[in-house]
Formats: sequence, structure tokens, C-alpha cells
Amino acid sequence: MSKYYFEIENKLCEVVKRVMLLDQKKIKVKSDVETFNIRESIFIVTLGKYESVTFSEIAQDLELDRKLLISITAKLQRKNIIDKKTSETDKRCQQLELTTKGRKIRDELMEQFNQAFDFIMLGLTINEEKAILKFLNKLMEIDVEQ
Repeated sequence: MSKYYFEIENKLCEVVKRVMLLDQKKIKVKSDVETFNIRESIFIVTLGKYESVTFSEIAQDLELDRKLLISITAKLQRKNIIDKKTSETDKRCQQLELTTKGRKIRDELMEQFNQAFDFIMLGLTINEEKAILKFLNKLMEIDVEQ
């Protein structure tokens, strides 16, 4: 076991707690009175990568189960953040897209994410960046399906 094992373990637990706290407090945007949990925020940002996307495609991209995705889309549709339309090419498919309000919220969320990322990366050496990347890749190897 490494010299820093317990310190790393404690810091990782603190990071998880902070993420949970952020999710509980919700993410606020200036242009709207709404707040969004982490899943909703990531959904809005991810949907913003597409002009229009099917329900199945966004589910696969986000690796979310259908039930949870239905809940998120219904909530965001009620808030006029996304539109859900029947596909013109395949009437069985639902196309999702951000509304004008949704695009504005996506831009604000991206600005907040970028500011947080810039804060984290500020002053890091190339070796520290490589170490972080190696750590994140290792985290991605964890089997969450167990």
C-alpha cells in the first residue's frame, strides 16, 4: 500500500460528498429561476451537442435507463427547456431538441462548467495534468454494473 493511500481515499470521499451536495443544492442559472440537479444539467449540455436527437440516441450517449430518461425529459419539457417531436422519417421515434430557453440555459451551464474546469487546471504542470488524466482513466475502468 502506498504512502498516500489513506489520504487519497479520504480526499476521494470528500469529492464524492461535494458532488452529492452540489446535486442536492442544485445548479442555478442566471437567466432562469429554475435550478437543475447534476443529471438534468448533464442532459441539457449533452442534448445541446445535437441539433436534434432521438430518445434512444441520447439514452445511449448518457448511459441512462429509459425510466430515468423519461422522467428527466418530462420535467424539462414542462419547463419549456426541451421540445419532443415525432420524427419525420420514422413516426415511431421521438426527436428531442433544446428550445431557445434551453439553449440559453445550456450556454450558462457550459460557462459554469468551464469556469470550474479552468479553476481546477490553473497552475498545474504538464506532469500533474498527465497524472490527473491517468487517474481519471483508471476511474473509468471501474465496473459500475456490479
